[in-house]
Amino acid sequence: MGKQVSVKERLFARYVAEGRTQAESARMAGYTSNPDKKGSELVKKAEVVDLINQRGAELAEDRAVSLREHLDTLAALRDDARDAGQYSSAIQAEHHRGKASRLYIEQQAVVRADADSPSVILERLNGLLSRDPVATQD
Repeated sequence: MGKQVSVKERLFARYVAEGRTQAESARMAGYTSNPDKKGSELVKKAEVVDLINQRGAELAEDRAVSLREHLDTLAALRDDARDAGQYSSAIQAEHHRGKASRLYIEQQAVVRADADSPSVILERLNGLLSRDPVATQD
């Protein structure tokens, strides 16, 4: 970053990244006179925007659930359910572990059936019967 960022600007960026409004963030950072206007001005400064984005990325990374943690939690729930004799819950937890691990592939098939009218079906059947030598031997 080219310009120095003040302590107040750093605080403002942190509060905005945490999800507070610009005015609330400006007020909490120590801007007492017209925090609405100051918040609008601060988000136009490239250095402050960079800090907001950086802090936002850090927060997102901290809050992210890793696959390993998720699978471990499901395994613990499965084991607790099994130990309690709740086999349906244990199976469901294990199933969800498999889904999270991509062991299962969900497939969808679209079946399109064009339903013909009964008269069209009868006409086709009569046409088939008239060509079938076995069907005409009565």
